[in-house]
Amino acid sequence: MRSRADRQRQGKESERRRQGRGGLAPDPAQAAEYERAAADKGFAPSQQHLGELYLHGEGVRPDAAEAFQWFRKAAAQGLAGPALARFVVWDGPGAPVITDGPFPESKELLAGYRLVDVETAERAIEIAARASAAPGPDGVPIRQPIGVRQVLSAPGPGV
Repeated sequence: MRSRADRQRQGKESERRRQGRGGLAPDPAQAAEYERAAADKGFAPSQQHLGELYLHGEGVRPDAAEAFQWFRKAAAQGLAGPALARFVVWDGPGAPVITDGPFPESKELLAGYRLVDVETAERAIEIAARASAAPGPDGVPIRQPIGVRQVLSAPGPGV
């Protein structure tokens, strides 16, 4: 089985081909092939994208039932698992420290959470870094590790 990084690369290549970036002419059919390869291996963002392609008939024949199948597979995965989480710690100056993990050094319990709707993972990390650097006693940054995970959504009401 391919690694998550390989599946992500397939998803990114699909996006590049769909939008015609990097000197390529837009090719929705080829984009759908890359998306399907990653989706078949369980990569939830590609499952979601493939559902959208079937729903709108981009690079594939329109098929609402097929779209729904891919949306369900993506939504069933819900919040990205702890193994895909990244933890962000920052004290204000310099760059934030980002750790991939299931957990930092110990088994930690999720005691609360916040959802932020952002366009990129980098923006979510930037927000987490600022929260980590919030002032504590005497104005000293608290350096609280903040977990960042992707949330996958269910299909819209039109499906």
